[in-house]
Amino acid sequence: MRNWLRYLQTVLFVVAIGNLAVLVWDLVTDGIHIKVFGHVVFSSWDIRRPSGAAAICGAIALWLRDRSAPTPTWALLPRWSRWIAAAIAVTATVVAVCFGNFVAGGADSYGYISEAHLWTTGRLEVRDA
Repeated sequence: MRNWLRYLQTVLFVVAIGNLAVLVWDLVTDGIHIKVFGHVVFSSWDIRRPSGAAAICGAIALWLRDRSAPTPTWALLPRWSRWIAAAIAVTATVVAVCFGNFVAGGADSYGYISEAHLWTTGRLEVRDA
């Protein structure tokens, strides 16, 4: 029984990684349209389905892993946190560049920065003149 669950976990991880690859391809090239054997069409134009499938397959695979592993996934997270943060930063940058967003800011940027400064200096009150 354990071999079957291990096989299912591996298949789910492979499907999750494949869906992440499709998601990246959709973001970079505006979609996929492939004909196989002349009649079967594989196409993907938006990122909702591949991202959802990747999240669901990955979550189920991690749940199956945690059922039999001596160390749960959450215990391994601190060791991988730097790599995860770097991957999220790179992904956010690539998505921003692909969609033409070249500014890391918005209407509230100054408010967040000044609030952080007040927190670090220990003064949470600002006196109006």
